[in-house]
Amino acid sequence: MILREERIARLLENKVVEVAPSGCHIWMGALNGHGYGTTRWDGRKHVRVHRLAWEAANGPIPSGLGLMHSCDVRCCVNPDHLTPGTQTENIKDMFAKGRGVIPDVRGERQGSAKLNADDVRAIRVLEGKIPRKQIAAMFGVHASNVGLIVRRKAWAHVDN
Repeated sequence: MILREERIARLLENKVVEVAPSGCHIWMGALNGHGYGTTRWDGRKHVRVHRLAWEAANGPIPSGLGLMHSCDVRCCVNPDHLTPGTQTENIKDMFAKGRGVIPDVRGERQGSAKLNADDVRAIRVLEGKIPRKQIAAMFGVHASNVGLIVRRKAWAHVDN
């Protein structure tokens, strides 16, 4: 039977590219929605590869801890770039490195937005004059979205 560490080494051998200047070992396989390398492992889905790499090199991750990337490259699986830490420590590290700024992605800046500020103002003006379903059809959204806009549960930052 092949040892777990050997199986991990084989996995990494086939899907990792080493970047000389940074020392990062970049995972070239699947990434999750947050940019971390993932793979199927022991029948489980979406196991983060950097965790496997660290465990192969250092043993189990201490209970209650996650792994912090010193290189800030989420798809890096180099165990030398990984340090166990709490979520609080990870967040403090993120802010200390200037990566903690939360971008303003409200309204039209949000990638899947169908409306803009002028559309929202028009929806609020039309409310009560014609049925919500008709307003929704005019703007290509669902009637429930019209209700959220009117009640300022959505697009609250847009003034009339």
